[in-house]
Amino acid sequence: MNRYLRHQFNRLKIAREERNHKKYWVIGNQLLGRSTTFGLQSIHHVYPRYHRTLPYKVVLQLIWGMHRIGQGNSKKLDFKRVYIPKTATGGKITADKGYRPLGVPTPE
Repeated sequence: MNRYLRHQFNRLKIAREERNHKKYWVIGNQLLGRSTTFGLQSIHHVYPRYHRTLPYKVVLQLIWGMHRIGQGNSKKLDFKRVYIPKTATGGKITADKGYRPLGVPTPE
């Protein structure tokens, strides 16, 4: 991890300890939009052996997707409409077995 990223993580830590959620998310979005190193660290956190398991093109798509979200271009993401069953308050599927739509972002 480079010096810049350590500094930004320290800023995130301070904002979290101060419970300043707005500052925390501003810093996080800046990192998503500007730092490829942060993107690689994020992928490594989720997929510890990503360099062995994920193809290079998939890693690039993940990084560029994070950049788009961080730059506020998330409206350009593609969404897939999926229908999920409606549930009653008790968590059981309703008698009419109705479904409701849900928009799920999809990778390119």
